[in-house]
Amino acid sequence: MVTILLLLAVIGVCSGLAYLAGSLSQGEFRGITLQDVINLKRQVNNLTLDNRLLQKQARQLSMMHQIDSTAQKTLDAEIPALKAENLSLRQQLGLFEEMLKRPDGHGQAAVELFNVFVQPDGQWHYHLLLNAGTDGTIFTGKYQISWPASSSVNAGRIPSQAGDSQFQLNFHSMTRLEGNLPGSLPSGTPLLIEILPERPGSTSIRYQYTLP
Repeated sequence: MVTILLLLAVIGVCSGLAYLAGSLSQGEFRGITLQDVINLKRQVNNLTLDNRLLQKQARQLSMMHQIDSTAQKTLDAEIPALKAENLSLRQQLGLFEEMLKRPDGHGQAAVELFNVFVQPDGQWHYHLLLNAGTDGTIFTGKYQISWPASSSVNAGRIPSQAGDSQFQLNFHSMTRLEGNLPGSLPSGTPLLIEILPERPGSTSIRYQYTLP
């Protein structure tokens, strides 16, 4: 009986294996064909390619967004300086037009306009408009800008050394000057602009301004 049962079990197992092998050779197993597996594999490959393409596009969009964001930040930083510079130029133009209408010329030597605004790099940029006076001669001399010591900055001036040609003056009627101040100067720092004529007996011209 034991032998018969063992033989029946072996026969059953062999029959099951034969059925399974037959099912696989016919391309079917539990309702899924080999063609279905091939199609699924193809779809997986296509989805993988689509996923890689989407990831590449996402990286490109991210880089473009970063570039746009940086450009926008730069533009936002430059707009206030451009507005301030535009206002300064309009003021200077208005002064030029006003002085041309004066019947007595340009009056006495003076600082007609001094404006300062912050550039995107953090430095102060200034515009200076000088009037030479009405005596008809060429104004020669130099100018300097100084500031006192405070809790956050030491006293200083520009030019730091005498004889800097950038600060020499030689003009008739009017001249427009511009330059940079140290970015370390805090808002509220008082500035003293001095125009120093070379003509003997002439007095210096002093003009005070406070950084905005």
